[in-house]
Amino acid sequence: FTRQNIQNNHHNLLKEKARIIGFIMGDGSITKDDSSLKGGHHDIKFYPDDKCIAYKFIQDFEKLYLKKPSIKKLENYFVIHASSKPAWEDLIKFAKFDSLNWSFPITLSSKKEKIEWLKAIFDCEAYVDLKKRRICFQTVSRKGVESVQNLLGEFKIKSKIYTYQRKNPKWNINYLLFISKE
Repeated sequence: FTRQNIQNNHHNLLKEKARIIGFIMGDGSITKDDSSLKGGHHDIKFYPDDKCIAYKFIQDFEKLYLKKPSIKKLENYFVIHASSKPAWEDLIKFAKFDSLNWSFPITLSSKKEKIEWLKAIFDCEAYVDLKKRRICFQTVSRKGVESVQNLLGEFKIKSKIYTYQRKNPKWNINYLLFISKE
């Protein structure tokens, strides 16, 4: 039933799909564990620190995949989890969710989808620097930050990318995208 719902109804839920993809790329994961005899686990997890974003993810996921994810409150964030092979199969068609290699999913082609994806990923990966009057987006994915910059350019939003090597050489390079008031 879920696969049929995806096939028949997702053309009406493009903004919800774009948000889910952005949220997972920003603060989530999609994994598959084949060790089980029943065909494995297909897990989708999201780790927001904001209650409103957590419930928006749950609402969108339930609309899209007809399954309500579980939610658990930890000290400073939430863990949202759903195990669903149809949802997993659908989502991996759109993008790579690897933290080092993600980029904007080109299958999201409408202006509304692009805006929803940007809002979702910025909710997860960006902050406002009030002292310097700018928005900072931070990631370890070079492809990801470049794709965000290109997408912002489509909306005539200027940005600059900088790299930052953290003190521990074993840690990944951070890519910072700044949007300043101009």
